[in-house]
Amino acid sequence: MEHDRDGSPLRDGAQTSQRLAAFYAVTARLTSSASVDDVLVEVGRSVGQAIPRVGEVSVAEWDARRGVIRDLIEFRPWTNRRVPLPPPGVHPVAGLPEMEAVLTGAAPYLQSRIDEEGISDAHRAYMRRWGWQTLLLMPLIANRRALGVIEIVDPVSTLPFSDDEIRFCEALAATAAGALRQAQLYQRVRRLADQDALTGLANPRTFRRRLAAALRAAGRSGEPVSILVIDIDDFKQLNDRNGHAHGDRVLRAAARLLRRHARSADTAGRLGGDELALTARDTGPEAAAALSERLLGAFLREGVSVSIGVATAPGHGRTADELTQAADAALLNAKGRGKRRFSIAA
Repeated sequence: MEHDRDGSPLRDGAQTSQRLAAFYAVTARLTSSASVDDVLVEVGRSVGQAIPRVGEVSVAEWDARRGVIRDLIEFRPWTNRRVPLPPPGVHPVAGLPEMEAVLTGAAPYLQSRIDEEGISDAHRAYMRRWGWQTLLLMPLIANRRALGVIEIVDPVSTLPFSDDEIRFCEALAATAAGALRQAQLYQRVRRLADQDALTGLANPRTFRRRLAAALRAAGRSGEPVSILVIDIDDFKQLNDRNGHAHGDRVLRAAARLLRRHARSADTAGRLGGDELALTARDTGPEAAAALSERLLGAFLREGVSVSIGVATAPGHGRTADELTQAADAALLNAKGRGKRRFSIAA
């Protein structure tokens, strides 16, 4: 007999019909989703709809190389909302034998109750840490490889999950794993399409699209947006003298340095050749000048000489093209004044 969240019994026929309807509905939604987050939220919502006693559904991905699971999402079906993940978010699997057994295929799934004998002390402590009374661990397996695990939790009772509930979760996990793998591949392809192949920075098309988006947001908020166009000095001579492979290494090192100086809201890109760029949101002329000074020093410490052109919206332009052209003109000015410096657009 299955039970509701308060422990009261449910009628088998009604619950079976509800579960079948939920499974067919979620299968349709999962197979059409291209977003990893959408897939995971749908998994949490569907488990809650089909098994009312479930108060929490967590999904973690498995990094087999590092031997850790990394939290991806926590969904609370009773409130129908996703909640912020508690720190630290990364858990070694080696200290959790039951989790390791599920991820490595030694067990097809695992059900455990906080008061039962036979579970490891580490697993009991893991459940007690989050206040879980009954836990069903279900692996996400695609192409015979475990991508992660779903943690299906009853935070109130220690009643075991029924065979029907477990079979439903197994079927949902199999469907979710395929959808998750498909969404991950889609996002990887999308990410590759947005990146410059050599440096990993945003490619010209992506950089201009994000700059345009930043300018639209700034138009609504009134915040300034600056663009820094960065050119490696004498790059052609460096290539001629040391070879293109060395030039590629210099560009990759420059890209890594630029990423380190970019904030999460900024965009670092490669415009072509040895010309890199950085969009800095909420950054006016003075802050952009200070950032340019820091970048010049950082590049010189890496043994690379660069020149930088700076332009700020709205003063130097209101569109992505206008702002980029203004920064390019400032870059030419910096080059003409002896390189190893920055220049702000007139």
